[in-house]
Amino acid sequence: MKIIYDRKKCKYYLSDFNGEHNHDLHAPICVHLLRSQRNITESQAVEVDLAYDAGLTQKKAFDLFGVKSGGREHIGFIPLDQKNYLRTKRERGLQFGEVGSLLMSFKNQASQDPSFFNAFQLDSEEKINNIFWADGRMRIDYELFGDIVTFDTTFATNKDHRPLGVFIGFNHYREQVIFGASLLYDETQASFDWVFNTFLEAQKFKKPTTIFTDQDIAMGNAIHVVMPDVRHSLCTFHIMQNAIKHLGNLMKDDSCFLSDFKALMFEFEDVTKFEKEWEALLKNYKVRGNSWLERTYALKEKWARCYMKTTVTLGVRSTQLSESMNAKLKKSLKSKLDIPTFFKLFAMVVSEKRYREVEAEYNAKEKMPRVKVSCLPLLKQAGKIYTPKIFELFQKQWEKSLLALVGNKQDKGRLEEYLIVSCDEEGEYVVTHDEENATLSCSCRKFETVGILCGHALKVLDVLGVQYIPETYILKRWTRGARDGCALENDGLDIHRSEGLDLSDRYGELWPDAVRLAHKASEFKDGYLLYKSRMKELDKEIEELRKKHFECMDHGCEPIGNKGVDKNAIESLVGNVKGIKKRDGPQKGGSKRHKSWVEKQPRKRKQMMTNSLGCPNNDKENQDPSLPHECLEPSEAFTWSNFDHDNVEKDMYRPSFTEMLSIKSLRLPMRFGNHRGFGFVEYVTKQEAQNALEALSSTHFYGRHLVKPA
Repeated sequence: MKIIYDRKKCKYYLSDFNGEHNHDLHAPICVHLLRSQRNITESQAVEVDLAYDAGLTQKKAFDLFGVKSGGREHIGFIPLDQKNYLRTKRERGLQFGEVGSLLMSFKNQASQDPSFFNAFQLDSEEKINNIFWADGRMRIDYELFGDIVTFDTTFATNKDHRPLGVFIGFNHYREQVIFGASLLYDETQASFDWVFNTFLEAQKFKKPTTIFTDQDIAMGNAIHVVMPDVRHSLCTFHIMQNAIKHLGNLMKDDSCFLSDFKALMFEFEDVTKFEKEWEALLKNYKVRGNSWLERTYALKEKWARCYMKTTVTLGVRSTQLSESMNAKLKKSLKSKLDIPTFFKLFAMVVSEKRYREVEAEYNAKEKMPRVKVSCLPLLKQAGKIYTPKIFELFQKQWEKSLLALVGNKQDKGRLEEYLIVSCDEEGEYVVTHDEENATLSCSCRKFETVGILCGHALKVLDVLGVQYIPETYILKRWTRGARDGCALENDGLDIHRSEGLDLSDRYGELWPDAVRLAHKASEFKDGYLLYKSRMKELDKEIEELRKKHFECMDHGCEPIGNKGVDKNAIESLVGNVKGIKKRDGPQKGGSKRHKSWVEKQPRKRKQMMTNSLGCPNNDKENQDPSLPHECLEPSEAFTWSNFDHDNVEKDMYRPSFTEMLSIKSLRLPMRFGNHRGFGFVEYVTKQEAQNALEALSSTHFYGRHLVKPA
């Protein structure tokens, strides 16, 4: 094509045209891949946002769009366009920086939820160290069920590599409830001091009765400083794992050490019996003077059953609530998330946990409890009052009362003491009855620790002819009406919700109605025609409103119901905050293990240090001939199997191997995101490999025997 410009007439003329293409034309099947034919419409953008918010991967979301459109070629864009759109949106969301986006997010939540609480701590450089937040529902849940709290931290949930700490309890259905959450800069006592103080401030300084944590020293010291009158208990699960880690050499050849140690935690109710069995353990396994056992024994009041009888636990003995929550968080949250996106996805996880209570409440009303003796007034009353899970626990105690016998009765003034002997358990229990005050107390202290009457007390009630549970011994937190009087109705929560809805929220509310109406109209021809005509009219009306909306924005006014982003408001929120303090993350490749001091040294210096320690050097040409013969031997790898699928992590197994043996590498294969239950361990020498075979072949790790396949 040739074009000429006529200066006199000020016009362009086409002087020459060649109709032949100078390039190959694309096939019709490839037209949708051309850049000029690709565009993400506004409605498609909303669907992309909804899919991302729902946690769908970009590939799964694109496959869903293809199914809805009748094929990928009909979508109108390709996966690259979807990826670019989401990246651009994230960058646009961070136009005021992470701090501005974070504080605006908190401000928006506070406008929708007046009870929303948030706080952050600044360092000397005016950067955010620690962050804490709790919405209105979390604070209400704590008011109702905050007697027992578990607290633990987890990693790999955000790109800043900050540990996430969550305060967790359980409700009357024994489902998880979250009381608050925090993003910490580190796990020092100073950080924990701030988090615990801020948590109490958010909860109007109401302290829990008991708090469970792992054996973290900094965390324990912080609890002692901030909440000295709160009973601090240790997670028995973590103690067992530490026992396996530190005393794994005692658990081979069908050793009973682990079961004996477990009995000390869960079985002995008498202090004298516990002390006697502890001495027997030290003597039988020749571990007297073991530093880890001595430190654990010094904390016996925090984990041994005989000392926990005076502690309100509600049946909790570990931080399993936190562990299961952490597992869910790690599935939903990734280490590449920026802080604002992290908060959005965390809210989705919390919402999912809360929905579990809705399902439990529905099932409780839909299904009647299985009462084994329906004519018994005591069980009928319990079935109506208690939630299903608590009723099952109560019914088990009633069954125990059938196997209990009254051995002796003593009158001590206004008190009556009953000696209860059970056919299915050892020991004797004393139940004291105060006739004047109509109270009972048992030496097993089941009601004081768990909140339901024990079988021994129920036996005495039967002897006294009491056919109903006294009101004194019905704990409201276990009843179906535990939330009665709590302002948590949906109508109250949604009064001002429509004012703060964004585009995706409005789309999410309108879309189900539109689909339902389209389905009804498509069932018969007249409905289809009516729907089409009304939709055209509605489209015209909305287009007119849309024009007015954007004309108003062009003139600088703010449309009704659409609050814009005020830059000055964000700057006032940020104030003097200069950013979120960054911390070093894990090594490239995703490993969470921190390198030792030796590993951090330069290569040459590290080789010199390992040689001086008598460790093997893989460089045969530069090996010192004066080294022992074993150091000159090549390495050897074994395959160990029967790993626990739920606890297969390098950080968990590496210390167990390296405490006794020298290993060169450890690899745990995965398939479809799950561990396959076996691992490859490479030892530095053949001799070390042989030692490993002898030492670990009968060892328990996380309750399982490690097996080396033949």
